[in-house]
Amino acid sequence: MRGARGWPFRVRESLHLSGDNSYYPRLVLMRKLLLPLLLSVFGLLNAAAVIPTLNFTDLTSGPVGAIVTVYGSNLQTPVTLNGVTATVISSSSTKVSFIAPSTTSGVIAMAASNTLPFTVRAGHIYYVATKGSNNQAGSQSAPWATIPYAFNAAACGDVIYVMNGVSQTGLDNYGASLSVQRKCSESTPLALLGYPGATVTIGSTSGQEYGIRNPDINGDGFNGIVLANLVVRGNNTAIKDVSNFYWRIVGSDFSCPNGGGEAACVFLESASNVQFLGNAIHDTGAGGTKYYHSFYGTTDSDHVEVGWNHIYNNQSCRGVQFYSTGGSPQYDLIVHDNIITGQLCDGINFSTVDATKGPIEAYNNLVYHVGLGGANLGLPNEACIASLGYGAPGGQALFYGNTLVDCGSAGGSTAGAFTVLNGSPTVVTSSNLVIQNPGEPIYSTNTDLSLVASTADVLLTNGTAGVVDAQYHLIAGSPAIGTGTARSGMLDDLAGNRRPLSGSVDAGAYLLSSASTGPTGPTASLSATSMAFGNDTVGITTAAKAVTLSNSSGTPLAIKSITLGGANASSFTTSNNCVVSLAAGQSCSIQAQFKPAATGPFTATISISDNATNPSQTITLTGTGAQTTTAPTLKLSATSLAFGSEKVHTESAVKSVTLTNTGNTTITISSIATTGPAPLLFPEWNNCGSGLAARTSCTISVRFYPQYLGPRYATIKITDNATGSPQSIALSGIGIN
Repeated sequence: MRGARGWPFRVRESLHLSGDNSYYPRLVLMRKLLLPLLLSVFGLLNAAAVIPTLNFTDLTSGPVGAIVTVYGSNLQTPVTLNGVTATVISSSSTKVSFIAPSTTSGVIAMAASNTLPFTVRAGHIYYVATKGSNNQAGSQSAPWATIPYAFNAAACGDVIYVMNGVSQTGLDNYGASLSVQRKCSESTPLALLGYPGATVTIGSTSGQEYGIRNPDINGDGFNGIVLANLVVRGNNTAIKDVSNFYWRIVGSDFSCPNGGGEAACVFLESASNVQFLGNAIHDTGAGGTKYYHSFYGTTDSDHVEVGWNHIYNNQSCRGVQFYSTGGSPQYDLIVHDNIITGQLCDGINFSTVDATKGPIEAYNNLVYHVGLGGANLGLPNEACIASLGYGAPGGQALFYGNTLVDCGSAGGSTAGAFTVLNGSPTVVTSSNLVIQNPGEPIYSTNTDLSLVASTADVLLTNGTAGVVDAQYHLIAGSPAIGTGTARSGMLDDLAGNRRPLSGSVDAGAYLLSSASTGPTGPTASLSATSMAFGNDTVGITTAAKAVTLSNSSGTPLAIKSITLGGANASSFTTSNNCVVSLAAGQSCSIQAQFKPAATGPFTATISISDNATNPSQTITLTGTGAQTTTAPTLKLSATSLAFGSEKVHTESAVKSVTLTNTGNTTITISSIATTGPAPLLFPEWNNCGSGLAARTSCTISVRFYPQYLGPRYATIKITDNATGSPQSIALSGIGIN
């Protein structure tokens, strides 16, 4: 779970600018404003901690010669890309900036670190400086003068570096100091970055309403934007992203001290595939309202990652808020490795979510001194983490490995470390360290405890003495030591120390020692530690299930053996595509099938032996042989199809969803119909017929054929006799010129 999800880091082949032979940038002073904040988020570790942890990078693509900044803990030099040593222009234990060398696709690595992927493709590099001119070429030796000019002159796929002292506080357009009206893509984003060490300011707290925004016009689609190492201010909102995809916001500083109304300092509306990483939001909000937040994702903002941020000293209501004021419940929302403090209401609030469509997770966060209350707030919720049940019930929200302290000191029925209300997904909490002061409850009194499943949590109500130090790190003798349960995909604590991947672990966001060097050598991780086949007919082989084995370190993983054993090994089979030596950052698949020989329960174990610091990994196999039939169950390979942008009157490529009958009786299909606002724009066909036999599949295929500009939506509904009928597939696309 380390590294920014979803967008791999890609390097692009550089295109030289005419007449410019100096595209290797000059070293400048280290950034003064953000460095202390980032150190607090990632943890400044003792010199004995020698294993680097690479969390994320600013760019996810960039030409050879581009400056790439890596954020993490215990960072070291040299840095390599695809095995080629890169030129480092600035470095600290939490941030290293280097020049991408001339090489092909590969991974970024330091010493025995984990790796981050990087891919080569083309693009230009441009510069903006205080002594530049917009009549020049935009090269480092002949830079441009203003940010808006550069942002509109560069092409998708290009990288713009803004030098120290450049400020854009006046009006660009649409009430913003920088109006984003560029339509790029995930693979060829337009990147605007402050040069390493530079202070670059966009917006002001007394000027334009917005620092950065895109206008909600022309069907939006202002996709593929990277913003990093900026100081962004707004009279009400520092940055607003409306109806766009693939914005990546990294290592920047946001503040809106005058903010109010139904808004936020960082505001997403119908924005998806957004990564908000390593930023600071502080001194935000004028107070007196429960509707203004530090970070706010509203109305169909899905696929959002909020990680490694510092949110502090605010007069806004919530630190991180997800609430859809219209549209559908939200999903695929991951909030991790943040430090959140000084909020009037909740630290983290999942209000309108649907955990059946995608993950809802909060892990490795330190949330303290929130739920402070205030005048004229109108009874808001005041917890460290809340799930308010205004979306869709069902599924599970996972809150694990967090440290929560002094939550809801304002008191009242909504105050506590956790709030879980009726209509919420089941909230599964594990390995959290909760430290409340006397009189502060663990669960708010309005919590529906039937929706809470707690395991290995440490829940305390007598303050921090004997538990943590002033920075909320564990101290010797703490009751949180060794009382949590490890998760195979959770590699590090909030300070970047390596976590055990199995067995017991310290509860909370921090391990006992912030100076631990951790184990040396490669690290192996499993995507799951069990495969449960359920009830299956005697003598019939099930469909295969799979677990991914990953080498999440910077050195090769030598696999000695993968063996099947246990009491009922003969009723299971296993196969894999794992090679003898698994390269850094690579993975392979281990599959298993179940064929019960008789009725009753069966168990077996797959054991992996290798040279990892966790030298053996196991996968538990379970299944039950049954003679009787089971209720038909229909599995969909996807519950949504997003076609993205497509020209009006042009057919898109075909997208498909596979329907699989995972039960042992035939599914009767009554109808497959397209409904919703624009069903005619999504022509559908299938080979499913009126019945789907046990253990067989069929395919539904769809195209998007826009007739008008703007976003369009529809839903395919499958009506049948399977559990959970009708099943739905959400369809979306955007018509463009």
